[in-house]
Amino acid sequence: MSFSGFCVNCCKQIPVVGLAFSWPPSYDDLEKMLQVYALLTGLVLSMVGGCIFENFSHIDKAADIYGALFGSLELLFLATVTIVCLYIYLMMFVTQENNDLATKQVRRWWSNGGRLIFVALPVLVFTSCWQFIMAVTMYFEGMFDHMDVQFDYGCMKSWFTLPIVSFLAFFTIHKSFLSAGWNEQDYESLSEDWDDCFSS
Repeated sequence: MSFSGFCVNCCKQIPVVGLAFSWPPSYDDLEKMLQVYALLTGLVLSMVGGCIFENFSHIDKAADIYGALFGSLELLFLATVTIVCLYIYLMMFVTQENNDLATKQVRRWWSNGGRLIFVALPVLVFTSCWQFIMAVTMYFEGMFDHMDVQFDYGCMKSWFTLPIVSFLAFFTIHKSFLSAGWNEQDYESLSEDWDDCFSS
């Protein structure tokens, strides 16, 4: 195996990043994904917008809370702009009426930078959600400090439990798809078997 092949194999093992080395999605899948991201981004944006103008000056970590909330807002804005631009370009440059041509166009886009955008979107959304949770955590820490009570971090019991559990969830999902033969070569053979099944 060549060095570049080895690097690609290693990248495939990394959760979320490995998506960039998967089989290109169809136009319909891309459209559904963008709709889901738009909905999710809107929901998180409404949560951030609902509390970003609140007065946190009475809390010791007010500056950090405002910084985390504004960071989340910035990432959500960037995600929204990316979703809208990508949707417009897909609408203008992909021939949706012809499935075969649309598939070829999406594959060409995928191999010329599309895969990076595909990975950037979940990273933007996840990071913005993390920034929002960080702001909420600092708010409760400050409130509990004023009451001279130790904040117990809810059911997680620690501030670092959530990122660890999230990573394990991503890792488990990623590995389950890899173990099911999720790679380009297996996908092609699976498609051929599926076509043979329908033709017989």
